[in-house]
Amino acid sequence: MVSFLYQNRIQTVISHEPYDVKWLNASMSYDLGFTKPVLQFEKKWGSAENGSSSFWMVQAGTSTPVAGGLWMVSGFYFKNQSRRKADA
Repeated sequence: MVSFLYQNRIQTVISHEPYDVKWLNASMSYDLGFTKPVLQFEKKWGSAENGSSSFWMVQAGTSTPVAGGLWMVSGFYFKNQSRRKADA
């Protein structure tokens, strides 16, 4: 599944500055029978004028049936690409 969201407003209610943000989200999963792996990628492009953050994130996980329950494992990596918080 892939989705893309683009928001462009002339003014925001609070700051009265241009608002320009783009989101991309892609995810996939597959049932292998004994486990179900999941992979998700998300990217946000923010506007430099209003200080909106830019970042990307990737997450991987799996769910496996174990002893009548589910064992779920997940991990992610997040990278902030904003100029002001690049080293945060």
